[in-house]
Order: sequence, then structure tokens, then C-alpha cells
Amino acid sequence: MLCHRSQRQQPTHSQLTVWNKTGGSAVLHLFLWQLDGSRAAPAARCALLLAVGRQLGRNAASAAQLTCSRRSSAAMPITRSAAGQEVFGKNEALLADLTKRRFFYRQAFDIYGGTAGLYTYGPPGCALKNNICAQWRKHFIIEDNMMELEDPAVTPYRVLDASGHVERFSDFMCKDPSDEGKFYRADQLLEAHIEALLEKGGLSEAEATKHKKVHAQADAYDAKELGAKLKEYGIKSPEGNELSEPYPFNLMFPTQIGPSGKDPGFLRPETAQVRAPLARGALRSR
Repeated sequence: MLCHRSQRQQPTHSQLTVWNKTGGSAVLHLFLWQLDGSRAAPAARCALLLAVGRQLGRNAASAAQLTCSRRSSAAMPITRSAAGQEVFGKNEALLADLTKRRFFYRQAFDIYGGTAGLYTYGPPGCALKNNICAQWRKHFIIEDNMMELEDPAVTPYRVLDASGHVERFSDFMCKDPSDEGKFYRADQLLEAHIEALLEKGGLSEAEATKHKKVHAQADAYDAKELGAKLKEYGIKSPEGNELSEPYPFNLMFPTQIGPSGKDPGFLRPETAQVRAPLARGALRSR
């Protein structure tokens, strides 16, 4: 975690295009959080991309070429543009196969079936990650005079209770009673349904305005309000099945600190959490 005495401005990002020996291309994005106007920013960006390129060239392809292009902070990430999605879509399978075959990463514990969201870095993946971290530190700590903080992965309950995470760091989920393995975010089901209605058209201006207002508020409704909206719109699962009432699912992983079982905690939900309690000590150390 890095913190700076001045206010952080909007981030910029660079585009890394890797051309492999088959002639295909894969577009990756590295969002380089930097202070706009820093005299070292262009050099740091290119140094990071070259570090990535050396690792990809050494481990992934015999003839890798890098194209580094700058985008303004207002530009949308290319993978969200129509052209970017088309390019990435054509090469996504090739890139995924390449990174897994060369063991940049793979699903953790895959011989036991694996678990979604858990991954293991292989030797080239670790080297690539270390290269990125080294360039990150060189730019932000040495050239931008920031301070690095490292916090425990486990955070006591009282800290996250004071920050509001215990009460509000949740999503509302719906189950498909006919299939115990299928769960859906209630707000996303509502948003997708309304987007389909608006795209279909044939609505009066008042109806469209009403639907847009509900869409904008979808992630702000509580469980009862979301349930009422799902029934109002007649929303079912993608397979057409009935849905359970929305229920809260806390996004933090709970654990116990110590053998007594009386000191609950959570795996740290976000790295920014460290800045608030440690900022004063970090500043005084300077």
C-alpha cells in the first residue's frame, strides 16, 4: 500500500500489445496509478512495460514485439471498446492457453477439482509479478517519494466494524431453489432486465424515465426493496426458474484470532484499509 501527502489525481493507463510467434495479438492492460504531471511518469511506464515484455518474450514467445501507447485519463479502457473487445475476443483463448501451458498461472489445487477465484503463480508468473512490483516500487517510492506500508492480511473485527465494512460490505444474492449450485446477485438481475427493456424500446418517455431511475438505484436497495422490485418486474433466473428472496452475503472472509475464539476478525477486504490507522505514524516517521 502506498500513500502520498498530496491528493491523488485521476489515473492513466498504458496499453501493452504482445505479438507472439503465430502472428496473433493479445491486448493486456496495466493501470499505472501515478500522479499526472510527474516528470518521471513516461520513463517509469516504459520501464515497466519493457520488464513485462522481457519476461513474456523469454517465456511465452520466441519473437515478442511490444507496442506501448499512451491513453489519456479520460479514455475508456480498450477492452471496453467495441474494437478492443473484438481483438481481445479473437485472441483470449490463445492467451489463456499460452499462460497456462507455460505455467504463468493455473487454478490452485486443480488436482482436487480447484476452487473458483483461487490461483497459483508458476515460475514465470512469479518472475513477471516480481518485475512489475520492482518497477512499481522504483517509480512510486524512489521517484515520487511515496511511503510503502505493509499491513497484516487479517484485520480485527473492531477495525472493520468502525469502518462500516461489517454492516455494509455485502451483496444481496438470490438462489435458484431448483439448483443448489446457482446463485445470482439480485441487483445485477434487476439491472440486466431493465437494460433489456430499454434496448427493446416501445416505451413512453415517462416509462423509460421510471425504469432508468430504478436501474440507477439497483445497488442501493436493501433486501426487502430488491425483493419487491424483482417481483414487480417478474424477474426469474436465466433458466426461467423462480428465485429465492434476496439475502445478504458478506464479501469478507471471517476467521478467529487466537485460541480463545473470542476475538473475531476478517481477511483484509481492501488494501486501502491500512492507510487510515497508520497514516499518522507514517508521516511522523518522515
